[in-house]
Amino acid sequence: MAELILPDNRDLYLADLEQMFERRYELFFERLGWCPDAVGVTRGYDKDAFDQDSTVYIIERMPGARDIVGFARLNPTTGPHMMRARFAHYCDYCSAPPIANDLWELSRLGYFTPRFGGDRSIWKEVRARMLTAITEYCLQVGIRRLEYVVRENVYTAIQREAWGAQPLGGRHAESLSEPAYVAGISGMTRNGLTQVRSLLHDPEETVLMYYGPVSSIQLRAAA
Repeated sequence: MAELILPDNRDLYLADLEQMFERRYELFFERLGWCPDAVGVTRGYDKDAFDQDSTVYIIERMPGARDIVGFARLNPTTGPHMMRARFAHYCDYCSAPPIANDLWELSRLGYFTPRFGGDRSIWKEVRARMLTAITEYCLQVGIRRLEYVVRENVYTAIQREAWGAQPLGGRHAESLSEPAYVAGISGMTRNGLTQVRSLLHDPEETVLMYYGPVSSIQLRAAA
């Protein structure tokens, strides 16, 4: 099951967050080739200015184990976030990145594939659980849209297989040898939840769990 990490229960996840930051670094910086100096992270440890006290995380563990193999970061666009601070120039189709109370930024969405041993079925299930958990959380708390900057192939997958998507700008690559990235926005809807749930091995199972004290954000069934 995917687990929700809020400010309320973060103390229960300190070791898990440390592992997440380490695995994010290995995935994004070592495997995908991001430059740590460009975003201000310590080598071997991906925690930047947008990992804030108010940040919401969703994690997924390896089936039958405790180690983290899926992760995502959510920040409100009304506060500090990457799109406005670092990727405003990706939003060619609008005068500035949009901001709204019901619009949040999704970033650092990733799957730690080295742990899957080449088993693509595990990757598919982890991805489906993460997308479902993100959608359920958004519906639970009134987040109506998510914005993000992702590789072009990931944007296409979101558009075709998950929530649907609209571009905020065109393709952007730092050089001819670099992959292209796209800034996009997706609505969080019941239809979108049905779509990502259809990717699960069992579309009826409970996916998103919250462990910890009673939160100021009350969780309720989203299905």
